[in-house]
Amino acid sequence: MVFPRVGVCSLLSVAPDGRAVEVATIGNEGFVGLPVFLQATLTSSHRAIVQIAGDGIVVGAAEFLDVSDAGGPFQAVLMRYTQALMTQIAQNAACNRLHTILERCARWLLMTHDRVDGDRFELTQEFLGLMLGTGRHAVNAAARALQDRGAITYTRGHITILDRAGLEVASCECYGRIRDEFDRLLPAAPRRARALGRRPRPRPRPRGSGNRARRRAASSRSPRRGCATRRSWTSCMPPRAKRPSERPSASCAWKAATATAAERAPCPG
Repeated sequence: MVFPRVGVCSLLSVAPDGRAVEVATIGNEGFVGLPVFLQATLTSSHRAIVQIAGDGIVVGAAEFLDVSDAGGPFQAVLMRYTQALMTQIAQNAACNRLHTILERCARWLLMTHDRVDGDRFELTQEFLGLMLGTGRHAVNAAARALQDRGAITYTRGHITILDRAGLEVASCECYGRIRDEFDRLLPAAPRRARALGRRPRPRPRPRGSGNRARRRAASSRSPRRGCATRRSWTSCMPPRAKRPSERPSASCAWKAATATAAERAPCPG
């Protein structure tokens, strides 16, 4: 089981003659190893590769099942992500059959852009052709058309997103459907909002300005002292009831489920 933190993975469907096409894109919103979670098998008929290098959390199958089978919020998040991933696979299959290479290329670039930190990432024409299941000539034509529109620049194996709005116009409706399904099923935490292509909402500022506003904001906080970091301060606060829309992400639930007794202990003071 792999939970990507930085980087992007791809699930490929490989034909007997060696030809392959991407069926799903996985970033920090999900995990690689769905058959293990479904307790179907320890292997998969799909091939998982690293699309963009990064780092992640690797968990053994036995340890993962011990935590996921216990129920609770971690299992709930995994089940909701499974549904979102199934939607992505089905929508990708329809997109590969119904839409042009230009629309599919724009969709793939948007989904990759949602899962990386920044507007520039490594990508070769051969790899893009593998992801789209098409030849290099068709990929060159699609990339050139998007570059002529000012949506991207492509130089020496690197793509830079210049006009995301223009890229969304060039894409088919499949990108929006996949994004909306992930937004519906998974929480919109700040990191999730970035992974879905949407910026997190800014925190509301206290009314007024200057020292008076700061004193008013400070007076509304808990009187407990002695917590230096944000994490320690949060652990000292009493738990509050969560609204249905506030569900922990997969990585947060995994950290909470695997935290040691020392990490769960309240801060002194």
